[in-house]
Parts: sequence; C-alpha cells; structure tokens
Amino acid sequence: MRPRRSLWAIPLVLCALLGQARAERNPAQTDLAGFYGDDPQADRKVRVEQIMGVYEVLPPMRHPSETIDLRGGQVQINLWVPVGRQTDKELVARAVKWLIFGRNRFSEGARGLFAEPWISEVVLVFHEVLRPEEKGRRNRKGEELKPFLAIKLDRKRFERLSLAPLTECVERGDCEAVFKNTFSAAKLDKTWTRSRRQDE
Repeated sequence: MRPRRSLWAIPLVLCALLGQARAERNPAQTDLAGFYGDDPQADRKVRVEQIMGVYEVLPPMRHPSETIDLRGGQVQINLWVPVGRQTDKELVARAVKWLIFGRNRFSEGARGLFAEPWISEVVLVFHEVLRPEEKGRRNRKGEELKPFLAIKLDRKRFERLSLAPLTECVERGDCEAVFKNTFSAAKLDKTWTRSRRQDE
C-alpha cells in the first residue's frame, strides 16, 4: 500500500503553517525507469534529479515518498529528512544548501534548474515518514507523511539573488536570517521538530 500523500501544496501549506550525478546508487538498479514507470513527465523528473543530486539511492532503498512533483512550471522536491537530533538551525542550513547549491559537489542546484526554460519556481519540502511501530524503512504499512519544512524560490527572485550571503550562511551553518528574508516563501514547523527531538 502506498503511503498517504499529504505533501504540501505550497499555497495551502504556507497558509496553514503560516545525482544521479555521481551519487551513491543502489547497485540493484542503474536508472529510474522502474521508479517513474510510464509517467509522461519522467524525463523532466529525472533531469531535475540529475541537476539537484538530492536523492542518493534508487528504489527500493529510496522511499516512495521521495519524489519530484511537477505542476506546470513548478518543481516540488520531496525529501524524507528525519529530524533526529538535528537543531532547527541545522535543518534550515541544510535546506538552503540543497536548494541553492544541490546536495553534493557534483550538483548544480537552483542555477541548473533555472537554466531549464520550462521551470518557473522550485519548492523543497522536508518530511518525515511516520509508522505506527517504527520498525524500519521497508515496513510501510500504515505510514503517514508529515511535512515540516518548505522553502520556495521563483525565477524572478533567483535572478536578483546575491549568492555571497547564501554561501557564507551555509559555510557557518546558520541560515535562519536568510531563510526568513530571502526566499519567495519559507516555513519551518518548530513545534513539530521540537516534539521529534523530545521523542529521541
């Protein structure tokens, strides 16, 4: 049974709460054909994955909730990022880094995305996968998704961005001011992250 899709539609979320590029891959699979199947937008989704480098494993190691969603010119990148012992500051810095620069040193990040003429905005969403008994990544019965961070950047705002402050905040691991003031929209559910850390 596929997990319940409760990933944010960005306008609703912000109101409510307000790669392949040399990455490590599952040796059992060498491409994303099985993951996206006969999806008519498969080529574009694979291209986004290549540019951003955010998914470091292929299915079945990768959870089915970790997908690229396309709605017109909007790209939404959905990632399972367990809160664990990460602070809010660490989570925000990670989101900014992965959106702007990509996940690894071979990634292009937002610059590569906006080089694609069909993309008008990109949204990065961090979620957790909740299981009744938390018995491992492959036990998917009764799973629910809880989005807790969303960050959005549109083409116009990206073209006005100065990358220096973003580079500096990522290097020092403190992007909270940038998170609040630089993007088209950004939200972190601090009540959720605090509760998850208390559960550890």
